[in-house]
Amino acid sequence: MSIKLRLLRSVRNVNYVFKLNPVEVKKIDILESKLKDQQDELDRLRGKIGEINPTFLYVESTTWVSSKLKWENVTSEKFALTANNTSIRVLAPGLYNIGVLVNHMPVQNHVMGTISLQKNGAQIQCAVTSATYDNYNGRYQSHQTSSSLMCIVQIKENEEITVVCTGSSAIANASSYLTALWIGD
Repeated sequence: MSIKLRLLRSVRNVNYVFKLNPVEVKKIDILESKLKDQQDELDRLRGKIGEINPTFLYVESTTWVSSKLKWENVTSEKFALTANNTSIRVLAPGLYNIGVLVNHMPVQNHVMGTISLQKNGAQIQCAVTSATYDNYNGRYQSHQTSSSLMCIVQIKENEEITVVCTGSSAIANASSYLTALWIGD
């Protein structure tokens, strides 16, 4: 390649020489093979997306039984309620995003309460609740409130999810909710 440079009254010719090395055909064949494998895998995964049925649960609770939320009908075939409706049995194992919203009224005393999400009786997450002290009147007061819990947890088949509330009572005409969304294996 040749370039002519002019600067003021002088002219210079600059010559560049490129040496090209031949590329082996074998390397190109290997790259083409890898690219084809990647394309096949992509096509396989695209086909699998259509086969995936989203697993999720949305349940409501309006009553409590022995400090546990009592859940109403479960409409998913991947979940089932226990006999007393206080626990949700997971029938499809995997990694789940679980969210809980509990509407409650803390007990009017100095005792601290908790809202806890449990898996097979072991606490996964907990929110603390309590009443407030009124210095003017010299007594404890509480107001209707809500507590939320959200976590990602690995759940095996037939493990149970329970929401336990201590130091609080249910609010009439106010439901509590649990949402579970399957993320993957």
